[in-house]
Amino acid sequence: MTELEFRDQLLVFLDAGLGTRRGELGALPWMDCDFINQVFDIQHSYYWRGGGPLIDTKSEASAQPLPMHPALKDGLLEWRTQSLYNRPGDYAFASERLKGRKPLDLASVLKKKIQPVFRRIGMNGVGWHTFRHTVGKMLAEMGQHQLTIRDYLRHSNLHVTNKYLQATSKAKRLAQAKLVDAILPTGLLPAPKLTQ
Repeated sequence: MTELEFRDQLLVFLDAGLGTRRGELGALPWMDCDFINQVFDIQHSYYWRGGGPLIDTKSEASAQPLPMHPALKDGLLEWRTQSLYNRPGDYAFASERLKGRKPLDLASVLKKKIQPVFRRIGMNGVGWHTFRHTVGKMLAEMGQHQLTIRDYLRHSNLHVTNKYLQATSKAKRLAQAKLVDAILPTGLLPAPKLTQ
């Protein structure tokens, strides 16, 4: 990750920490980063196809605020000092090529900058949505309740969230250990009785 320039490290860090959709990350203006109350007020999504219209988020659930961890806050504040576009209405990740009028092309950044670094460390097929799925899986492995994961990923229902929560071998092994310990607290089956 240190091979990436600061902006691209921050993009990965934000997406991996928030589990946002690519369009939401692209559409994030500075004014939706509430540094005082430490929340992200995700209100819009950006679609790069067809001229890139700025639209409302995918659902009402998607428009819910997300907490801002101090490390995310510090990273964004540092980026704001480096960015040419740092006024409240500017995109947090504005396209310099398009003079800030549109967000940075995140698909291009992924393909040209981020994926090559991940490939060098043996991780192929990494995409923006990969981070979103990883957030769901990691929260599940940390023991977070399904409703918490649903609300964190801002899904409108649990059916969508459940698609993100396929158990890993490690999680299944841990679940089995807890189950067997509950059924068999001593860890041993009783010795069979000998019949004569």
